[in-house]
This record gives sequence, structure tokens and C-alpha cells, in this order.
Amino acid sequence: MNISELHGLFAQKKVSPREWAQSVLDRVTREAGPFHAFSYLDPEAFLAEAAKSEQRYLRGYPLSELDGVPIGLKDLIETKDMPTTAASKILDGYRPEEDAVVVGRLRRAGANVSLGKLNLHEFAYGTTGTSSAYGPAKNPWDPTRMAGGSSSGTAIAVQRNWVMAGLGTDTGGSIRIPASLCGVTGIKPTYGRIPVQGVIPLAWTLDHVGPMARCAADVRLVLNALSDHPQDQASPPSWGRRYRALRPTNVGHAYRAGIEGVLDVALGELDRAGIIEVQEGPLPGWEALQLLQHVIIGAEASTYHWAWLRDRAHLYQPDVRERLETRAALLAVQYIEALRQRRRWQERYRDVWGQVDAIALPTVPITAPPWEQAAILNEEGEVEDVRVSLVKFTAPFNVLGLPALSHPVGFDQGLPVGLQWVTPPGRESWLLDVVERYQAITDWHARVPPDMA
Repeated sequence: MNISELHGLFAQKKVSPREWAQSVLDRVTREAGPFHAFSYLDPEAFLAEAAKSEQRYLRGYPLSELDGVPIGLKDLIETKDMPTTAASKILDGYRPEEDAVVVGRLRRAGANVSLGKLNLHEFAYGTTGTSSAYGPAKNPWDPTRMAGGSSSGTAIAVQRNWVMAGLGTDTGGSIRIPASLCGVTGIKPTYGRIPVQGVIPLAWTLDHVGPMARCAADVRLVLNALSDHPQDQASPPSWGRRYRALRPTNVGHAYRAGIEGVLDVALGELDRAGIIEVQEGPLPGWEALQLLQHVIIGAEASTYHWAWLRDRAHLYQPDVRERLETRAALLAVQYIEALRQRRRWQERYRDVWGQVDAIALPTVPITAPPWEQAAILNEEGEVEDVRVSLVKFTAPFNVLGLPALSHPVGFDQGLPVGLQWVTPPGRESWLLDVVERYQAITDWHARVPPDMA
């Protein structure tokens, strides 16, 4: 079921928002324990909001298609009626005075955001989802494996159908990585499209807020509710012609032939459907963009955390503290030069968009590894930090500020595989159109873990 179908059931009074909310709570109580998806739960507030929505439907005046729909919030997004902890002991007991802008917009649309807050890698500074004051987030397909980070709890809750959609943040891949590992659809919109006021920053130059859901149609509904500009800046796609997608030849490949095979099949299906034609070629500045992301995120994160690092460093998760303390040694000249280079590469990529409509590549080069695994063998057989592996194909697009989406396209050894699409700025609707067309001819986005089937 997607959001529009649930809205239809509410409008036809075949099920009430309160009945649906109670069924969600029943499932959370029954299933949530092994996954560590939540940092906070508020069943009473969740049911109370559902009751208000039910009254609007009974009067025949729901606020929008999202009215009564459960939508989850990453515990980095401030809420006036629930704690916001960033999954850290540093913020234990912190209750904001007002909602983040995105929360206010969801509330005005009638969405029920009161179920609780969703777990994450502490302060969003990690790609694995394993470092949190609330325990390591675990994959909904196999709780012995990583859910990915940092928006781990959001991806878990969406895949387990506890929420119909959820908000995450993405500074180097933190929406797309867990979306890929957990088998859901998640988008990082164009930089600046979704307001970040009231969202605890990791690195303000790279931070994006975006939705995750089971399908692209639901992602679109939530994205439009959040956005200052619901419509694309560019003209809508014309499906009378094929669009050109670049499959990069100089960024590396997935680390298993099985993953590459899944991606080949997905792109082949789009080709045969007359939607996309794939061409191969290099992407400019790939290694340089990786370095810029490393410098910018390190300098800005250590700046935000400076006072806490001095006075309360012992309260951080060890890996997060180590990263913050190490990055604090970056020089101002390195940071300023990185910002200058960022602008140059953003301008350079205009040449890419003169030749192709989109870039298609793996979201991550691996499927979900065991949650305690620290290293992995890369495609060349070399030992690589798993955190580096997970962010390999996502981080450059934060530097460029481009919209990027991950969606499930199959499985390798029983675990989801994600395909990532990247487009020019402001082309989110085009991107979602492509994925909706793919999801109309396949059912990977509708697959659920065996224990749910």
C-alpha cells in the first residue's frame, strides 16, 4: 500500500487513522526490539494525533493526502513536543522550544509525526549506523547486519512499515546509504531546496534534508509537502524520447559481480522500456570531490562541536569523538580553499549536463555487512575501512549539491541492492518520474523481509 491508497481508505472510511495508528503501535511493540530503530516512542501522542485526523476525515475535510499518515523523524530534527538527542548523551534531556521548519510543514499537511524519534549514527557523523546512545541500528532484512547510516532508524522504520515515509538527513550519503542497504527509496534533493532550520547540523555547507519511503510516488508526496518550490525549475520530461544516462567508467565498480549484475539488469530493463539509454564515460574530478567532502565536513563538524569536545568529550561515541578530534586539526586555509574548489567543480559539471540527462551508478559498492565489521576487501582485493566503502559513490554529490536518489533494484545473496541516480539541480521531479516508471514494471520496492511476508 502506498500513501495515496491509505489516504483513500481513510477518505472512504474503510479504516480510520486511529485504527491504523493502533495497528502500527501493535507492530512496533511486537517487532521493533531487535532493530534499535527508535530513540524515543510516544504512543499516547501518536494516538491523540490520529484521533484529530480522524475527526477531519469524518467532517470530510482532510488537510492533504498526508493527513493521518505516519511519518517518522530522524532524531536530528527538532521537535517541540519530543526530545531531540542526535542519538548522543551530549543532548540527553534536550527538548527544543519549537519545531524544525520541515516538521511544521508536515504537521500543517496533517501528517502524524508523533510516533517518536528515529535512531541514527551519533550526530549523523558515520555511515554504518552502529554508534548510538540507543544501540547499533540493525538491518531489517537481517539484524546481524548494518542498516547503514546515518539515517538508519528512518530506513528501518520505512522498510518494516511502521511509518509510510520518514525524514533523514544527508551530508555524504546518509539518506542514500541506508536506503540502499535496507531496500527502500530515498532522495537527497538539490542543496537548499528543503529548509534545514531546526535540524542539528553536521556540516552546513553539505547538509540536505530529504524523505525516504517504499516507493518513488510516496517520496514525491512528502518532498512536495516539504519544499519551498514543489515544481521542478526545469520543464517536465517528455517521454516521447529516450533520455541519456551516463554510467561512469572511472569511479570504480561494486565489489561483487552479483551486485554489478543486478545493476546491469535494472538499466537493461529501463533501456528496453524506452526510458533510458546508457552510455559510458568518465566523470570529472572524482578523487578531488572525495577530498573536498572530507575537508569540508571535518572542518564544519569540529567547529560545531568545539565547546563540547573541550568540556564533554567523554560522552561521545568513540568513533565519533575520534573523527571530530582528528578533523579539528584542519587548517583554515585548507577549509577555505576547499570551498573555493567546490564552486569551481559545480561550474565544471555544467559541461556534464550538456551531454547527458542523468548519472547512474551503484549507491554503495557492497550489500549490508555484519554490523560489527570494521573492514572489507575492495574490488582490487585490498583491505578498506567499511566506512570508506559505504560513502564511496555518494559523497561527491553532496559537494556538488546535486539531487541524488537511491532505489532498490534487486538482491545479492538475499540482501538489497540500490541503484543511484543523479541529475542537474532542480530536476527531482524528472528523477522521480524515471524511478516511478521503473517501479511500475518491477516489484523490488514492494519486497519485504521474510518474517513480514
